[in-house]
Amino acid sequence: MGIPVQVSLIHLGGKLSIPSTGGSAYSKAWMAYLRPQTQTTSGEQVADAQSTASVDQHAEKPQSTSSALMELRRFTGLTWDQLARLFGVDRRSLHFWASGKPLSAANEEKLRRTLATIHKIDRGSASENRALLFQEREGEIPFDLLAAAKYDEVVALVGQGCGRPTLKLSPLSPEAQAARAPTPPAELVDARHDTVHREVGKARAARSVKVRRK
Repeated sequence: MGIPVQVSLIHLGGKLSIPSTGGSAYSKAWMAYLRPQTQTTSGEQVADAQSTASVDQHAEKPQSTSSALMELRRFTGLTWDQLARLFGVDRRSLHFWASGKPLSAANEEKLRRTLATIHKIDRGSASENRALLFQEREGEIPFDLLAAAKYDEVVALVGQGCGRPTLKLSPLSPEAQAARAPTPPAELVDARHDTVHREVGKARAARSVKVRRK
């Protein structure tokens, strides 16, 4: 059994110091208790850095090249052959891009600029956009201008589009909300004790069957 040692706390300059007397267990316990409560400027900087990193992780990620390519195809209705002509590559390269393979910086820039241009001239449907791209205006074909990376000329030639209509949902009526409300827990508990209703009908009488042994 250990000998109890008296520990005194001395207030010096706003801090608490504990004189160690022969490696007392009490002094070690007090030091362990006080150590986590001390805060330093470096600790606050570490906490700020951790919070900043957490915010950066939850920041919105940019659209991937594969999803941008699929969105371009969905907005324009162009075939893979037409998209290959648009970017000056073969179909194999387009399939690589669609599967997530990296592409050169020049092709990525052209992809995103082309998609932004399509968003500006969007007529609301893929069929209308495809017809617009191949319709000659003032001796120019918008598809050829896009292939030549003349994005501003395309917008100036065909003009701004109406874009995709925004779907507006009307609020549900009180009756519809009540119909979609979950069943109260009390009713679910009572349902466990309900008997199953069975329709009583005519049944055939059972008859015995003789099994012949070979």
